[in-house]
Amino acid sequence: MLTKKRVEKQKRITLTSKEISELLAESIVTIVLLLLLNIAITLILSQLLENNEFLRGIIWTTKGAFVGEFKTNIFWSWNKFIFPVFLLLIFWYYIGV
Repeated sequence: MLTKKRVEKQKRITLTSKEISELLAESIVTIVLLLLLNIAITLILSQLLENNEFLRGIIWTTKGAFVGEFKTNIFWSWNKFIFPVFLLLIFWYYIGV
């Protein structure tokens, strides 16, 4: 026999003004740290590309291959349609859908 369990109403969480200001300060610090991390990664990658001619060549070759492939109409022929679908499947697998 199924019995109905009494569902208690959940109370709302109330924050004091001190807790709100702490959360706001932590969010500002987090945003600043993420921006600094972004700048650091950009600087490291730019220095790496500036000093490594081989890596720069690989990146430009890959970029040229993608641009050349996607300049054609990829949806008219089935073999050129499979590549974007394959990339989409890899993306879905990567994000865990």
